[in-house]
Amino acid sequence: MKKYLLLLLVLALSFTTAFAADESTIIIKTSKPVGTTVSLDAYTASKDEAFTVDWGDGEEKIYNVDPNGWGYSRCIKTEIKGGTITIKGKLVNFDLTEAGITSVDLHGQTALKVINLKKNEIATFKQDGMPALTELNLRDNKLTTFSGTGMTSLKTLNLQGNQLDSHEFDITDASATLTELTVSDNGDKFITLNLVAFTALEYFYCDDNPEFTTAVFADNNANINKISMNNCHVMHFYSCTFPNLYSLNLSNNALLELEDGNYPKLSTLSIGHNYLTTLDVTGFRSSEVSIAEIII
Repeated sequence: MKKYLLLLLVLALSFTTAFAADESTIIIKTSKPVGTTVSLDAYTASKDEAFTVDWGDGEEKIYNVDPNGWGYSRCIKTEIKGGTITIKGKLVNFDLTEAGITSVDLHGQTALKVINLKKNEIATFKQDGMPALTELNLRDNKLTTFSGTGMTSLKTLNLQGNQLDSHEFDITDASATLTELTVSDNGDKFITLNLVAFTALEYFYCDDNPEFTTAVFADNNANINKISMNNCHVMHFYSCTFPNLYSLNLSNNALLELEDGNYPKLSTLSIGHNYLTTLDVTGFRSSEVSIAEIII
């Protein structure tokens, strides 16, 4: 009898462990004091598919949110009950801004498409692969490293206003899908980027990085429309063919020359406050479009 009971106990523990391992969770640490009101915009694929939130007091509250409802009606406004918030369920949307979040650990969130955690204090962002994720906004946090491993559908990434080290920055898995990348205002350790594999890239914003020297892009990228590297330390901009580039901002840098490139649709070129003495714009024009504005 004892052996039988022991076997049942072992099986029960094994089942519990396996279930926990497969569970989709988000564990959040916050610095906000107990009683602070926050607003969570989160939902699953269907109103019938519930998720739970433990706001820090050990009590799991169940939520059924209509993903087709108006943004305001979807928002869950409540008070923080403790320093650790735990969400369970396969979310599609996760929006929690200005909540004093210091770390986020996402596990098993394979259905998640949109994350907005801007204006927090996030220094640690952990995830184990989010293949459905298309939008990630971590603007104005405290990240020093970032890994986008498993983000194979990512289209928009905003990491402006962190303290990233470009040597600890890996978004390789999004190279085939990323269309917009914003990495402005990341301090003096954000130095260079190799974006040769990012053939879907359309918009690149990398302003106000005082030690940033260069970015290398895929040549003959017909998708890229706008490049902005203003107020950095760009010393060299490699000549490329960008058939649909319409705006290039290289103002306030350390350029000694600007290599001839082929930008037939360029309409705005900003290169003021560099060390240029001459500028040849013959490669920036075509019979179809002429440069409407050159800011020197």
